[in-house]
Amino acid sequence: MGYKTILRGLMIFLALSLIACETSNSGSSPVVKTESASSDSGSGKPIYISNNIPYKKGTFVPAAVRTECALGIKLADSIDDYGDTYDKNIVPTNNLKAKKKGRVLKMEIIDLLGRAGGAYSGYKYVTVKGTLKENGKVIGTFRAKRYSGGGFWGGFKGTCAILGRCTNAIAKDIVLWLENPVKGARLGDN
Repeated sequence: MGYKTILRGLMIFLALSLIACETSNSGSSPVVKTESASSDSGSGKPIYISNNIPYKKGTFVPAAVRTECALGIKLADSIDDYGDTYDKNIVPTNNLKAKKKGRVLKMEIIDLLGRAGGAYSGYKYVTVKGTLKENGKVIGTFRAKRYSGGGFWGGFKGTCAILGRCTNAIAKDIVLWLENPVKGARLGDN
């Protein structure tokens, strides 16, 4: 096999990686509206979230992912960061249960696939479920899912980095959904 054949193969691989990255992080609207909601996005009102999004009880999470990846913290941090970008007043807290008044976004990671081996063990995904309440009344619900193979240079990324890409994309989907929270929304790759 000559160097030209290897070079062609590498160029094809890189082109496909770029296409996959653009497809999984496309700028298309991540929200599918299923029920009308208030047009008030409440950008000035604080929206309280947990500073560590928990895993749903009974969800299988590989031990290494649970101990090394800190997905709940990464997701909360990314939501907070995107909140700043999109002028949302996101307030992470370590005691979300105590919040009874105002806007409270309760979330949990309900499913994930994160085999060891980075991109070499296949794509990874994360699924998050959330409920937005205002003064105890449900005003919106969503299910968000994102998957990734690592994107460009994915072969050099580990499992935590790839799952981190998923949670980062989900965070952006959630913050954009907060513009018009509806019940039963499907965000991301659902």
